[in-house]
Amino acid sequence: MAAVAGCFPRRESRLLARDMTEAILTGLETRNCWTLAEALGHTSPSRLQHFLSRGVWDHDAVRDRTAAWAAGELAEDDAVLIADGTGDEKSSTDAVGAARQYSGAPGGIAGQRSSRRAISRPVSSSLNLR
Repeated sequence: MAAVAGCFPRRESRLLARDMTEAILTGLETRNCWTLAEALGHTSPSRLQHFLSRGVWDHDAVRDRTAAWAAGELAEDDAVLIADGTGDEKSSTDAVGAARQYSGAPGGIAGQRSSRRAISRPVSSSLNLR
């Protein structure tokens, strides 16, 4: 968290970002504001929702610093990063990140939630990707 601490102007937002990150990294089966709030001992998700939607912090700097940290962690000669920007079809737009947008999965414009997945694996010695 030290790398992104300066992106949060208030101590409370830094602490909430830290707590939320720790809750995301736990073994929760489903990760949303309700389950994260419960894991943190909050009575409702409103504090987390406010932080994500209206909180004052530098989103772009957090993204850039997190990307730089991840690139440094993955900087090995025999590693490859596979990023998958899959859209999961949804029947409504009530979920966070859900909207009507183009996706190859349903074959056109449909209600979907965009999700990002990244996998890092060592490259097999039998592959020559150079």
